[in-house]
Amino acid sequence: MNMLEAIGNGVIQGLSYLGGLVMQFWSELRASPRVLPVVGKRGRWKTAMDQMVAIGVDGLPLIAIMSVCAGFILAMQSGSELRRFGALQYVMDVVGIGFTREIGPLLTALIVCGRSGSAFSAEIGTMMVTSEIDAMKTMAIDPIELVLTPKYVAAMITIPCLTIMSNTFGILAGAVFMYITTKISPQRSHSRCTCAMSSTR
Repeated sequence: MNMLEAIGNGVIQGLSYLGGLVMQFWSELRASPRVLPVVGKRGRWKTAMDQMVAIGVDGLPLIAIMSVCAGFILAMQSGSELRRFGALQYVMDVVGIGFTREIGPLLTALIVCGRSGSAFSAEIGTMMVTSEIDAMKTMAIDPIELVLTPKYVAAMITIPCLTIMSNTFGILAGAVFMYITTKISPQRSHSRCTCAMSSTR
């Protein structure tokens, strides 16, 4: 009986946590039009713009460094293997496809979660400890609209942009590495791939 009670309590707690997340997400969606840049309330969308700077502009250098390092590593490792088969010209295809499909979004998500997510958690935790959330509720101010929704809207706008920048930096790093080591330019690699595809047809 004790084991069944423990399992039931765990399931109930998990469902309660999941339900709280769903309700919070729905509240953020309803409050999103009021914090959108330009069209929302002035005080709210200015907060959203500040969060965009904190997530996007301030996080871009770290994403650029990580993407450049990943681009160099991917080009180096794939080049060392493709060289054995005489297919060194396909390295840029591997780097481009790998970054746009997997590595770029993954690096962006990890960096945003690790950097901005931890900062947001610390900020909201400090507000809970100092009773700022309770003070907002006392003044009839929705804490979700004032605190969470600007961060949510800013993340939705900036993360795709950061993903594009991550892909760009990674592919450029791979192209630079290939040009330095083998003197193969991206245009030359593309022309070789085109010729090979036309010859097979």
